[in-house]
Amino acid sequence: MFGILTLSGLVILAGPSLAQQPAPAPAPGMATGVTQASTPAPTPDPRADVSFAGGTAQQYVDAIGKAFGAANAAVAPEAASIAVAPVQLKSVTRHDAMTLLQALASGRVAVMPRGDTFMVLSDRSSEEQRLETPIIRVWPLEKVLARMKPEEALSAVQAALELAGEGAAVKFHADTSLLIIRGTGRQIDAVSQVVDRLENVAGYREGEAERADAGKTSSGLEEQVRALRAEVQELRENVNQALSHSRDSDKR
Repeated sequence: MFGILTLSGLVILAGPSLAQQPAPAPAPGMATGVTQASTPAPTPDPRADVSFAGGTAQQYVDAIGKAFGAANAAVAPEAASIAVAPVQLKSVTRHDAMTLLQALASGRVAVMPRGDTFMVLSDRSSEEQRLETPIIRVWPLEKVLARMKPEEALSAVQAALELAGEGAAVKFHADTSLLIIRGTGRQIDAVSQVVDRLENVAGYREGEAERADAGKTSSGLEEQVRALRAEVQELRENVNQALSHSRDSDKR
């Protein structure tokens, strides 16, 4: 027996089994009359302007924190003082601003993102770190000050420090003739060269003084020799005269 199905004005003949078959289950993902919750769109990363007038890596990270709020950034001590160029950033994310630090520091820092946290490490060579790390050095100046005034020596030291950078602290302890300086490795190297040179100058002056003393001693000895020679000559003349008188007496 056939049934008649009417769909939108169309007449379709169907066998008995078609009418009795259950409706097929909806395909996965198709609407079944139950409203499904939609997936929320991801929240975009906040953006901000960053104004940095130049300074150190630590100051740059602080500027980013000022623009975005406190940043989860750890700056290694050896990286904190590395120079960073000035920059003006418009509408950037925190991630972009932080990773730009490596370029602004001329590749001398490495920025390592760890989720929302950033590690700022030094990427300088050990020699670069030594030249830029502040240290304290002490020099004894007894030998130098034996042949020159303290003002003369300290003037040479100050001139070297001015050429090697700013920020060095200089102390001279007159009672012990100690020169004490706190500065970068580059500044300490410059002062070391000056002190070595001052010691050479002092040694040369000491040698000149010794030679002058030796010259005076030599002149004194020469005068003594001349006096002795005169005495010997006088003795010879006296002896000759005595012999001459003796011969004359024998002839008589």
